[in-house]
Amino acid sequence: MSGTTEISQLSREKIKQALARNPRLKNQLEQCRRTDDSGHIWWQPDEARVRNVIMKLAQGHAVYELGEYWNDEPDLYSIRAIPTMTTEEIQDFENLEDYVHPLWPELGCRAFLRASGKTIPPIQIGAWLIVQPGRYRYLVDWQDGVDIRIVIGEYLACKVVWC
Repeated sequence: MSGTTEISQLSREKIKQALARNPRLKNQLEQCRRTDDSGHIWWQPDEARVRNVIMKLAQGHAVYELGEYWNDEPDLYSIRAIPTMTTEEIQDFENLEDYVHPLWPELGCRAFLRASGKTIPPIQIGAWLIVQPGRYRYLVDWQDGVDIRIVIGEYLACKVVWC
């Protein structure tokens, strides 16, 4: 996060291009910007839009990894800024208890192939699948329902669970 919508102050070329060609998006982002009494900039996101995006990502990961589509309302939905989490909360989020999977996923799905020792993209480090290092990673656990965890920009920790 750069703290600005000024194109000249942005470092990522894709973001510069997106904001340059879409003034409506830039305006929407500017509407979310807040400055507190001490001059610190913070962002108040449109929670409905964020939830919609995270739900689509979680549903997509469930389909991609497990071959299962979950359209129901999740039993757990959580989004947290990692800097606001305690060390214990971060450890609970980052680590799956007993990562050894006694239950096997559906035959033929990507999770099954990984569990049987096949190496398929994206790169896997522990339980986490790394799509873009430092930008996007996720994990899928199927032991007690479906547990999807997503980290965006090593800043936002998202968790969606269907039991």
